[in-house]
Amino acid sequence: MKYTHEQLQAAVDNAGDRFQSLYLEWVNDFITLTEFAESRNLTEKEARHNIEIGRKIHNQRNADTFSEKTLARAQESLNSHWASQPSVNSYDDVSS
Repeated sequence: MKYTHEQLQAAVDNAGDRFQSLYLEWVNDFITLTEFAESRNLTEKEARHNIEIGRKIHNQRNADTFSEKTLARAQESLNSHWASQPSVNSYDDVSS
């Protein structure tokens, strides 16, 4: 059976969604790897491997968003900081 490019891309996206979902489930709902592995009927090695794949997919999918949000927060923080500082005129005589 031959698959179209669109079918293959959909399969890859679905697999990525599945791994990302497993990763987020691990991060949000479990304390130990053992608990996660048992809940999914996996060995700890399999669980660790699935989590790592999901983490990489999640980070890649969110890299641009994270960077933009981080930069915006940093800029806002700097603007706030400098707005609260007294104005300094470089031409003022600072000698006593």
